[in-house]
Amino acid sequence: MKNIIEAIQKGEDSSQQFKANFASIDKLAVEITAFANSNGGKIYIGIDDNNVIQGLSNQDIQRLNQWIATSQKIEPPIFVQTQIVLIEDKKLMIISVPKGINKPYSVNKTEFWVKNGADKRRASRDELFRLMQSSGSLYADEMDAGIGIDYCDFFYFSEFYRLVYGDTLDNLTISKEQLLENLKLATKNQP
Repeated sequence: MKNIIEAIQKGEDSSQQFKANFASIDKLAVEITAFANSNGGKIYIGIDDNNVIQGLSNQDIQRLNQWIATSQKIEPPIFVQTQIVLIEDKKLMIISVPKGINKPYSVNKTEFWVKNGADKRRASRDELFRLMQSSGSLYADEMDAGIGIDYCDFFYFSEFYRLVYGDTLDNLTISKEQLLENLKLATKNQP
């Protein structure tokens, strides 16, 4: 209990957010995805922006738990932990959001959010690429370069091939294009 009171006294930062309540499931989903797409954190519900404990009613807690349990707003699904604590005879809900491993997480399939200090914002295009890379869904070195294999410097590649594999391209029994595909350096004649 002492740790929770200290956390409330410290205020909001990139790892904890205070909300008096949530009027919509979408706004709750946005907060959860912002934490999951960043480094995880805790959402304290029942505390206003001035760090004043407002508390939640039993109906509020029931509604929030139902939203968390049945929501299909977040994709891919993320599993959070909830805790109800009693401080100053007022009930608070604490939602612990883990750092996501299947990034990026979206709300309604189209909204991608990240934490920015104590607040949140929509993720930029570059941030989405970094989120995909961090989860292993996208590899920058396997992205389509937008040019054909004709633009490859085969002199340079042949030197690389000789140094790495100890052989020359002259001894190949397959085409250079097939070799690049076998090495996962090209696909469909695209580097």
